[in-house]
Amino acid sequence: MRRRSIAAALLVVVALLVAAAPARGGRFAVLAANNRGWAGEAPLRFAHEDARRLAATLGELGDFPRRNLRVVTGATPRDVEVAVRAMAARMRLRPGRHLFFFFFSGHADESALHAGRHALAYTRLKALLSEVPAEVRIGVLDSCKSGALTRLKGPQPGPSFDVRVSQGSSGRVVGDVFISSAAVTENAQESTRLRGSFFTSFVNSGLRGAADGDRDGRVTLAELYAFAYRMTVGRTSATRAGAQHPAHRIDLRGRGEVVLTHPGRARCCLLFDAGGRRRYLILRAADEAMVAEVTTSKRPGRIGVAAGRYRVRRSDPAGVFEQRLELLAGECKRVKDGRMRKILLPSTLSKGALLDETWSAGAAYVAAVTSVERSTLPVHHVSLSLRVPLGRLALRPQLQLGRGSYSAEMGEIETDALALSSSLTFDIPTRLGLFALGPHVGYTLTRQIVTYAGADDPAARGWSSGLQLGVAAMFSTPLFWRLALALEARFGYALLGLGHDLDYQPFIELGVGPRLWF
Repeated sequence: MRRRSIAAALLVVVALLVAAAPARGGRFAVLAANNRGWAGEAPLRFAHEDARRLAATLGELGDFPRRNLRVVTGATPRDVEVAVRAMAARMRLRPGRHLFFFFFSGHADESALHAGRHALAYTRLKALLSEVPAEVRIGVLDSCKSGALTRLKGPQPGPSFDVRVSQGSSGRVVGDVFISSAAVTENAQESTRLRGSFFTSFVNSGLRGAADGDRDGRVTLAELYAFAYRMTVGRTSATRAGAQHPAHRIDLRGRGEVVLTHPGRARCCLLFDAGGRRRYLILRAADEAMVAEVTTSKRPGRIGVAAGRYRVRRSDPAGVFEQRLELLAGECKRVKDGRMRKILLPSTLSKGALLDETWSAGAAYVAAVTSVERSTLPVHHVSLSLRVPLGRLALRPQLQLGRGSYSAEMGEIETDALALSSSLTFDIPTRLGLFALGPHVGYTLTRQIVTYAGADDPAARGWSSGLQLGVAAMFSTPLFWRLALALEARFGYALLGLGHDLDYQPFIELGVGPRLWF
């Protein structure tokens, strides 16, 4: 009986301690995106990928459990409402000091988000988010004219805000923050090089550690906004659309900071040396999806990533350079310029420059015409060729095979021709492709078989050789993947030895075929 009393007393004490303990909060996020907007609005390319990439970063470095992360692509207004309310219901099942993060990427105007063919008014979105039972609610919109959301209580554009300012006696921060990627009169811009929008790419890079200005291993809300603002304005200032200015509206109370991620706790990391201002792009090796962009400064940099294989690229006037790294769990590696190798990227070169800087191999059909009687030389040929770049020049060796036959009353003549030739061309890269022009020289080996009418066996077999001297002109343009289409022409004079006499004749060759660059 006494044991039961002791056990009951212990249960009461435990219950009182649990009731008196501060409620432990969780982190929840809804990330929605839609590449399509209203009729007449050009589809976006990277909104869905932006949402997925940001969710992965929050899960890896921001203490957002996977069950508390919801990514909705192709989102409609109803999809957004269902996702937000479902996450709010999860919070109510576990009361505490929660943080809620909402993200949307897509089209918009001054009054609403264009989620597909439907609209989600900013006033409706604010009301929806206000129902979420979280102490801190953060809304981030990456869409055209999304700065209108921050104007509902007065605009606050600018490069930074300070969440640490005392606005009450509470020892924690509570309230709402809305951040938009563009001012109310501006369009949000995407980058093919970054494979995402400028703004979200910098938000993601900042969360992985690029925004950690004091190098304490944490990225706060204030650090993130200052970094994203500075990078977005700087990188879009040179685009045709002009500079894009993020904006914010802050309604926070209390003391302290809002910490979003802890890149210092990342299981793996990439380290960058301090020094001159250099820009690096971190890509997953498997699919070349962008992970983060890093700009070095006077301080060393640290970017938290997951274990795996990566490609780190740096661009400068001399070209694009790449270092490949593999990170095992718990491993950090340093990115070193001295270990980077120059690579060629179709996205960074014009069509002509791409072909000019690469080796290539090709096959072609060639039609050859000379003034020699058609019984002596074949017209149809197949050629194999190689292009070896030599600075502004290129060496183009070629092997050419042809066969022809001619029938008459006297009998039939079959001719086989093999030619080894080479051109040394001066190559001119253009926007559409690569133009080449230069001298051509070749050696031809020819065999003729003559069978007279009525005879079963050939009456004559003969081998002869000859030389070609002329000019070669070529044009190549990329098609897709690593394939290009090449047009070629050669003309000049051939010294042929068919039979007993040498024949000095002009020739013209026209060819077309695919080329593979590597």
